[in-house]
Amino acid sequence: MEIFTENLGQWLFVGLILAAMLYTAFVIKDEKLSYQENSKVFLFHNFSFPIPSWWSTKKTSSNEVVFHRSDTKYEWKASFQVFKLNENIPHSKDLILNILEEKGIQLDELNKEVHSKDQLKFKNNILKNDDLDITRIEGTASDKNFDRLYYDCFVIINRKKSEYLLCESISSVLNGLVEGPYFEEALFQLNLKT
Repeated sequence: MEIFTENLGQWLFVGLILAAMLYTAFVIKDEKLSYQENSKVFLFHNFSFPIPSWWSTKKTSSNEVVFHRSDTKYEWKASFQVFKLNENIPHSKDLILNILEEKGIQLDELNKEVHSKDQLKFKNNILKNDDLDITRIEGTASDKNFDRLYYDCFVIINRKKSEYLLCESISSVLNGLVEGPYFEEALFQLNLKT
């Protein structure tokens, strides 16, 4: 009992840290439910999908939207860009590899995952649309400045419109674990407006 009374201030400090950690755990646990209940539909060109209510718009133009979290200091952003399709690129996998090369992003071979359209788990009938070719690549990487990052990218080619949607989530390695699941969930609920 003497240990507690002699070091009361230190024990109070430890108790406050534990209480803060417990509170944070509850907030994070409820964030997924909060996302599902409070998401807003994001319309961009002929695509729509739900985004978390805590994503704020950082940059907007007719062919690009960039989101970030304004409620935290996370090193994270999600960008959505539409480009005209170069007909010389036959598949979304070729396109995504060209994009990585242009941006100077080198994915770690051991932590890289590449998914084609039939391997992705969309929650609607988008996979049945033969006009769309989709590839996703994700993993830890280095950019041309040798910064370490977590990179998640979807390329969705719409052959009918001769354009493609580039969706990227770029963050520090640890922050990718925080926002990455919401980026992924938003895209797995993608809808194509006809």
